[in-house]
Amino acid sequence: MDNYREYDRLRLREYSRFHGYAYDGIWTIALAIQAVEKKLRQINSPLTFEDFHYRDPFWAQLFREALNETDFIGVTDHVSFDKNERRGIVLLQQFQSKKLTMTDIAQYYTYNDELIFEDSNQIDWRGGNGPPVDRNTVVIKPSRISMTLFIVISVFAIIGIIIAFVFLAMNIKYRNQRLIHNL
Repeated sequence: MDNYREYDRLRLREYSRFHGYAYDGIWTIALAIQAVEKKLRQINSPLTFEDFHYRDPFWAQLFREALNETDFIGVTDHVSFDKNERRGIVLLQQFQSKKLTMTDIAQYYTYNDELIFEDSNQIDWRGGNGPPVDRNTVVIKPSRISMTLFIVISVFAIIGIIIAFVFLAMNIKYRNQRLIHNL
C-alpha cells in the first residue's frame, strides 16, 4: 500500500484512469533495470548500461527475463508478466443504449485463463435476437420461372441442337470438299 500512498501524494489532485498504469509502468521499468544490473553482476559480465543497444538480442533477452520475473503490488493491483504480457484481471463492459451506461458483463482472469460472466442476461445483443450465429446460414429458396418462358427457352435450345447436328452432318458428308477440308 506504500506505492499507492506515494502515488496519491505525487499526483496532487489530478486524476486520470491512466495515471496509475503509467506509475506502475515506471516502477516496472525501474525494477527491470535493477534486475538486469544484478544479473550482469552475477554472471561477471564486463558490460554496463553504457554498452546497451536496442537491437542487441543479448540485452533483449536480459530485459525479457527481468520483466517476466517482475512481481509487485502496484497502484493498479498486482503487477506481473508472462511472455511479455501483463497478467491481471480484464473487465469486459458493454455500453447499453437502453440504460445509457457502461454495464459490467464479465471478468477475465489471466492468471488461470478463466472467463466469468456476471449475468449472461445482461448482454445487450444487437437486434435483440440473442447471440449471433457462429457460421454462415445457408437458406435454399426454390425459384420458379413462368411456363411460357420455359417453353420459349426450350424451343430455342432444341433449335440450336438441331442446327448443330445439321452442321456436323454437313461437315462429315462434305469433309473431302476443299472448302470444308481447309477449315
